[in-house]
Amino acid sequence: MKNFQKKHQSPLNFNNQMELAGKIIDILPSQEGEGKNGTWKKQLVIIENGDKFPRKVCITLWGDLAIQEKSCIGKEVEASINLESQENNGRWYTDVKAWKFKILCLLLLFGLFSCSQTKNKELFLGEWYNKDTHKFMDKWVFTKTDEGQLHAQHLVQDVEKYPAIKREYATSLDESGNIVIHGGMDIKGNVSDDKLYLLGRIYHKYGASDK
Repeated sequence: MKNFQKKHQSPLNFNNQMELAGKIIDILPSQEGEGKNGTWKKQLVIIENGDKFPRKVCITLWGDLAIQEKSCIGKEVEASINLESQENNGRWYTDVKAWKFKILCLLLLFGLFSCSQTKNKELFLGEWYNKDTHKFMDKWVFTKTDEGQLHAQHLVQDVEKYPAIKREYATSLDESGNIVIHGGMDIKGNVSDDKLYLLGRIYHKYGASDK
């Protein structure tokens, strides 16, 4: 397993992308349920490095990233992850969430996507900004990973006082073509008339004319 790689020298910076690699040693059954933002799906995958003193890491895969085949056990993988800790009844738990996950020499295709689903993904690609804020930046950026999954990045900043805060999220699409952003609580949004409706706000796409 590779050591966590940080792009900056700060000892604690949640904006940094972290990567790890190892071998899948177990795949737990996927879990599905209904939340405030619709249906959710996740799966836990255990990976282990091949070093002299191997360590195990439990990674959470959300939505389309969930693996269905036990045959993937034993495969070497790489993952881009985010770490998040949450408190519950006075106890703290840390979740390792993957927003990018691939098998070395064989990119995983998670699920079969229809043409309409692929088209829906294309609608979200690009940068979206909230025009109602002037001295405060509020922007979402959606890109596509090597595996064809959507990746979300949220940037917020008080442009006169503080540097931008950047957060990375894994995403999936529900059956209606809405985007589901997986964080501490799932967020659901959609695009209509070149506008992104998310968190009760309207975001406009850079380069698109207002309607």
